[in-house]
Amino acid sequence: FSPCGRDRNGTPEENLEYCIDKGKFDFASITDHAETLVSEKTWTKLLKIIERYNKEGSFVTIPGYEWTSDLYGHRNVYLAKCYEKIFHCMDPISSSPKKLWLSLKEENQKAITVPHHPSLAHFPVCWDEHDEEYQPLVEICSNWGSSEFYDSKSPAKIYNVAGISVQDALIKGLKLGFAGGSDGHDRPPGTGGLTGVFAENLTREEIFESLKNRRCYATTGAKIKLYFIMNNLLTMGDEIVVNPYQFESLYPLIFYISVEGTAPIERIDLLENNQVIFSYDENYRNYNTWSSFLKDKEFFRVEKRMDEFVCLEIPVFSPLRWYQSFSPRNNLIFDPRLPNHTKFYYVRVKQKDGHMAWSSPIWITCKIEECERVKIPY
Repeated sequence: FSPCGRDRNGTPEENLEYCIDKGKFDFASITDHAETLVSEKTWTKLLKIIERYNKEGSFVTIPGYEWTSDLYGHRNVYLAKCYEKIFHCMDPISSSPKKLWLSLKEENQKAITVPHHPSLAHFPVCWDEHDEEYQPLVEICSNWGSSEFYDSKSPAKIYNVAGISVQDALIKGLKLGFAGGSDGHDRPPGTGGLTGVFAENLTREEIFESLKNRRCYATTGAKIKLYFIMNNLLTMGDEIVVNPYQFESLYPLIFYISVEGTAPIERIDLLENNQVIFSYDENYRNYNTWSSFLKDKEFFRVEKRMDEFVCLEIPVFSPLRWYQSFSPRNNLIFDPRLPNHTKFYYVRVKQKDGHMAWSSPIWITCKIEECERVKIPY
């Protein structure tokens, strides 16, 4: 969360106390603007507060700040530990994302930079600037609304810029997991966005590594539990690289989705390359998959334990797809818009109270030019 609202937000201590006592969060990060922390000489003081509240096993604090550029967009910088030096966009050595990443590398700082409200017209993110090591995640929702695609209803369309949404970044071939952040200003931490992380232990090191490896998902502020697994092999954030023969042998793909909501579930979507190929709600199930031998619906399984708890098992028997956005439309194995013959899948959940959740994607990359066997980690 960000104290951009200054006095309206309260002190860092008050916000962290809220996270512990009211929000019941496992971890949090305070990401004030880097140039403010430098000009007001408050970075060292903030680090002392961050360290004081870090109680591994019960509540973890992640050191961080916001790199704010009107040219390249805003990025939240999360650190593996408390470093003395920080970088802001007004400093010539870190005035662009590439310079920022180079500066972090030269200082041997273990960090990730997460594009913040990427499709917002005020500070649009430039996706031409990307680094797989330092930019493994994107903030898909926050207090500013959803940046999943251009005509998202929140924020209002007039505040979005076409061509720079999260889906636009994914279709360019960027491999980005999903995070949520509140950017609270004058609202409590957690408003508008939360990040769920898969980690064995509640420590700063493991939380940071899970974020870096995209083992996380985003919600609009509700504590929705979301699990997404493919073929009992890959989970959210994973990528598998195969040759053409191995690609065919992966099918059928079996997706396991489990949603434990905080309110009745309205809809669950499975998306392939930004296109919905399966939807579920309590009255309606729709497929956009294809098989010449088997009927997918006969193999679909659902376990509705209660209105708020739904488990799905979804088969995808063939890679052939009728890509709606490609002309001429035809059944194709690969989406022609994506480089490297990649397919990616993610889950979108909507509750009846309006809250949403998104899993980080799973990627299948097919190396067409390679005939040698690629080791698959079965």
